[in-house]
Amino acid sequence: MKHVIAVLFSVTAMAGASRADAEYDYFPHLITLIAQMANLAVEADNCERQLTYYGRKGLESEACKGFKEHYYAQWPDRESLQDEILSYVVRAEQGEYVCDERCRSMLTRCEELRITITYVLDYMEFALDY
Repeated sequence: MKHVIAVLFSVTAMAGASRADAEYDYFPHLITLIAQMANLAVEADNCERQLTYYGRKGLESEACKGFKEHYYAQWPDRESLQDEILSYVVRAEQGEYVCDERCRSMLTRCEELRITITYVLDYMEFALDY
């Protein structure tokens, strides 16, 4: 997990130095969002493992408590995360910045991470109900 953060932040610093044009303003913001979501996805994976092994008791694990706490500290609900990702798409469609291949790849990665995170949130609710 520490390696993911280090790589993402070093890429951000390099990109900021070489991409001064306004059309690349999305880059540092998307890199930050991907880093946040990647860290949460690691926590989600750990929580999912606890739920798989221990069922409902997995909800009481530090992995699940930490994941839930960190998620809701950043986004009040699931729709907020989805809306944040969608805001980049809308801004690109409105011409606020050019969404090149790298931008599209980053948005795709955001969506993949969102699905992973949302899946575990759903799994937690399922474990609570059954």
